[in-house]
Amino acid sequence: MAAGRVARPAVRGGRRGGARAGALVLAWLVGSAPRLAGAREEDMPDLTLEPAGGGQEPVDGQTPAREEPADGQLPAWELVETPYGSMRLREFGSPSDPLVILVHGKRSATPWTPGGEWKDWNPAALQMAAAGFHVLLPDFHSGPVELRPGRLTVDAFRELMRSTLLPQNEQLPSRYRSAVKAKAVVVGKAWGAHVAAEAAAEMEEVVATALVVPTFHAAAAKELFPQIQGRLGVFLVKDDSVVDFEHTSDALRSALGDRMVTWVVAESGGHQLVPEFVAPLVKFVEESWESSEREEDTQRQRFQFL
Repeated sequence: MAAGRVARPAVRGGRRGGARAGALVLAWLVGSAPRLAGAREEDMPDLTLEPAGGGQEPVDGQTPAREEPADGQLPAWELVETPYGSMRLREFGSPSDPLVILVHGKRSATPWTPGGEWKDWNPAALQMAAAGFHVLLPDFHSGPVELRPGRLTVDAFRELMRSTLLPQNEQLPSRYRSAVKAKAVVVGKAWGAHVAAEAAAEMEEVVATALVVPTFHAAAAKELFPQIQGRLGVFLVKDDSVVDFEHTSDALRSALGDRMVTWVVAESGGHQLVPEFVAPLVKFVEESWESSEREEDTQRQRFQFL
């Protein structure tokens, strides 16, 4: 096994890869990259979600514990080598399917995620894999100092993406990787949303970005958001005690201007990836890859007439 590769777990999606790889490579080689700046999106404007099952009331001011998938449903953690040292990586779905990279929040433990904020992503990762996507969930808390939340720089994250995370995916055959860039949808929560947005502003490899309870100051959003190409999604919770909903909504809308985005709001749940976000996130990922594939189809049709 090559350095930086992990053993493949049993959980597979499997409906999107395989025969499509050759056609994708042809489109990429003739200059097609799924960069959709300026394209009109089929979005969900101001979609406000009611708590799933009526929601749960906090007990003694604490956020209620979340129901986690059973251990048998989750792939095992594997160690992967990075330019900075080893870190844990959990992999869902088939490596031949379109890639989704999830970036967790900054805190290593909270009342609702005692083992680390990566637990927020397990339900969404399982559903994305079932929908036919290859999902990578790095545990940045397990890595060397350079990769830890609060220490990880955007340059280090981009290097990690290109050297370690993108090569885990096999949708693009290895023989083309010297000439063609692999692609991914990147989804980040809280601190991870900021990391995802900064990467998307500079990396052609990122075809779409979803930001869950993002922690942006108005000035940073106004500087960064115009640089993000491709599809963009924003997911907010009204009673978030960390990210003030009204202030953040105003700041992000001001930074976005008239740009079309997927905008999803949950009524309650606090500063976390609430269960109500799972289905819209899966839909966002599906539509993002479908948009990129339509763009590639257009490029292939043009190539046929050259």
